[in-house]
Amino acid sequence: MSYLLKMALLRRHLPDDQRAAMAALWKQAHGRPAGRPRKNSHDVVGVLERTPAADIPPLFNIPRRKLDEATYLLNRVPDRLQAVHKGTVKLTEV
Repeated sequence: MSYLLKMALLRRHLPDDQRAAMAALWKQAHGRPAGRPRKNSHDVVGVLERTPAADIPPLFNIPRRKLDEATYLLNRVPDRLQAVHKGTVKLTEV
C-alpha cells in the first residue's frame, strides 16, 4: 500500500505543500492515536495496520516541519488546508 501511494505522489509531481496537506489527511485517517494504547487494544482488528507518525514524512517525501504545519492547519483551520491541498495557497501564506 505505501509503495503504491509513494509512486502515485511522485508521478503527480506535487509541490511540498500539497504533499504535506495529503500527509496530514493521511495521518488523521491512518495514523496511530496519540498516547499509550489501552491494555485491551490488542484485541482490536487492524491495530497493526496503523502507520506510526515517524514513518509518514519519508512516505510522502516531505520534511517533518511541513507535516507539523499541515497537521496544525487541519486541526485549527481545515478550510485553509483544503486550499493548500488544491494548490491555491501555500503553507507559508497561511
